[in-house]
Amino acid sequence: WFGIPTSESHALIAGISGAAIAIQKGFAGINGNEWMKVIYGLVISTILGFGLGFLVTKLIRIICKNIRRQKATRFFKKSQVVGGAAMAFMHGAQDGQKFMSFMLLGVVLSNGMIPGSANFSIPLWLMIYTSIIISLGTLIGGMKIIKTMGTKVTKVESYQGTAADLASSICLFASSMFGLP
Repeated sequence: WFGIPTSESHALIAGISGAAIAIQKGFAGINGNEWMKVIYGLVISTILGFGLGFLVTKLIRIICKNIRRQKATRFFKKSQVVGGAAMAFMHGAQDGQKFMSFMLLGVVLSNGMIPGSANFSIPLWLMIYTSIIISLGTLIGGMKIIKTMGTKVTKVESYQGTAADLASSICLFASSMFGLP
């Protein structure tokens, strides 16, 4: 509503942790080792994203120093579409999995199962449902955040936008591979 960028990962984890603390009447329901991944993810992604954004921007400037500015700008405007697609894919790799896990938890609990007590797979309908809901949420509610992130936080040129997309995609990929939110 206010266009404030947020971390769904941290909000969801904090919310479910609060519920676990309330149910357990204390911290017995919290797995501290897994919670530390949340902290690591927040710190590492911030440092890695900043560092990669800086390095990729510098690298692009070095590679393109002898290319006419107008030609380079045309190329980087088009490359931002590819970068945006990479970011959309990595958004699904991060947020899609996270939301599916919380919806799966609801399905498991509503069927009277204890989480972790049985082998089960994620139903296809849940994957499709999650994809649709994330897409609709971004379409309907994400415009103010998109505008804030795209035009208000920083002013960038097209080559810097490409660098930011590339750096962010690498950062999200690494986080996904190591299971960090």
